[in-house]
Amino acid sequence: MKISSYIHPVRSFLPCSGVGRHINGVLLELAKQQGVDLELWFSKQWLGEDGKLPSNCPLRELPFRTFAAKENLQERWWKLFGWPTIDRHFTKTDFVYCPAETFLPLKHIPWAATIHDIHPFETDLPWSDTKEHLRRRRKWSHWIHRTLRDAAIVFTVSEFSKQRMVELLNADPDKIVVVGNGVDEVYFQPVEETDMPTGYSRHDLLVIGGLKTAKGAEHVLALARRLKQANSRARIVVAGTNESAWEQASRDLENVICLGLISDEELKRRLFHAMALLFLSPYEGFGIPALEAMALGTPVIAANRASLPEIVGDCGYLVELGEVDELVNLAETLSTDNSAAQQYAEPGRERAQQFTWQRSAMQVMEALQRRF
Repeated sequence: MKISSYIHPVRSFLPCSGVGRHINGVLLELAKQQGVDLELWFSKQWLGEDGKLPSNCPLRELPFRTFAAKENLQERWWKLFGWPTIDRHFTKTDFVYCPAETFLPLKHIPWAATIHDIHPFETDLPWSDTKEHLRRRRKWSHWIHRTLRDAAIVFTVSEFSKQRMVELLNADPDKIVVVGNGVDEVYFQPVEETDMPTGYSRHDLLVIGGLKTAKGAEHVLALARRLKQANSRARIVVAGTNESAWEQASRDLENVICLGLISDEELKRRLFHAMALLFLSPYEGFGIPALEAMALGTPVIAANRASLPEIVGDCGYLVELGEVDELVNLAETLSTDNSAAQQYAEPGRERAQQFTWQRSAMQVMEALQRRF
């Protein structure tokens, strides 16, 4: 099967978000599958001086073709007007596949896109009334219904996201295929360190994704204040970029340490040595950091919201947002009781092993073959 994959290369550059990890993981595994002839298709604006994608792009060695137009301009025309049609670029292609959200103006060649979540259409999130959220909802409204109608297959990453597409956008559930996400193999390999590195602590609660409203910054800092009042040894360590207001608020809390963007290698080390992953996001389409922590045997404290109960299952601590006392007690328990820290270690590893990029790629390929 000849598959052309339209991608936004910048989203795949390391370090990247969960969507970027999905793009890299699925396409790299899809390219290995017997009977699959995969090529990338993207704007030539992303090519470096050597005529290839940058060195921080894991997809750099895959075959590719490019188009001349700028990505943003070209995609804006596709989404607003469904024009120009692009069938002429794929005369030898059996299926066009995009592992991210988009609309592709194809008339005669079957295509598929991945919609990871539909948060712009949620109306009860803490940021639902912000100008940015309303602006994004208007932008997505120009194309998402056509994608749900015209795509041969709509992939997504969780049953939660599928359910919300059906409930909020009246999508056809028979067209939506859940393929999930995976865990990079490196997270199943223990960190070869016998001593705690300088600057680390076994009392660290690691937050991934930065201090952002969408990542539960309000609840993270509320916990930090209560831990400070309780003279707890627990620290909150934040990896990722922060929204300015939350970063400013964190400066008054000496038990909050903001690392900024860190490499994947350091992220793994931080997760391995952390007391727990603190994942208080009120809305996630999937939640890859939870799987990565479980793969390393690190306890997960996650919000009992959106897709996170589906991903964590009974292999971690699910908490209600706003229940700060519960979080403080849990942090103190994990800090002092080794059996509590180890309770979910092996079940978490076993659960994480069910989520591989090979499995996700196989589900994509099987869905394309059924439709083709």
